[in-house]
Amino acid sequence: KEAQTVPAASRALPSSIKAEMACICARTGSSECKVPNVTPLFWIIKVLATTIGECGADALSAKLDSLEWIFLVFFAIALLAQLLAPRYIPVIYWSTVVLISVVGTLVTDLLTDTLGVTLWAT
Repeated sequence: KEAQTVPAASRALPSSIKAEMACICARTGSSECKVPNVTPLFWIIKVLATTIGECGADALSAKLDSLEWIFLVFFAIALLAQLLAPRYIPVIYWSTVVLISVVGTLVTDLLTDTLGVTLWAT
């Protein structure tokens, strides 16, 4: 049964990830999944990734002095990789999540601290 619901390329993944993929594939009727199943573990990882992204952005903005655009490039590459990925690949998916958090925080900091836009408006 596992061979029917989990894409062949993902059989080497840990069983917890295979089960997650099989569950979402079964729900969608697809044999190739691009996102993880939303479980309590998903939300724990999501909160940690967002926190790391926001804290990292704050630390970077204090040290980089106008080199924040580099992270926009990293995010664009990660997003493109996620969109082109044929299935859920955890490192690509979660890198994209962390990088959107970094870029979003950097853009908000730029708008509020440099350009004077109110935080509410951002």
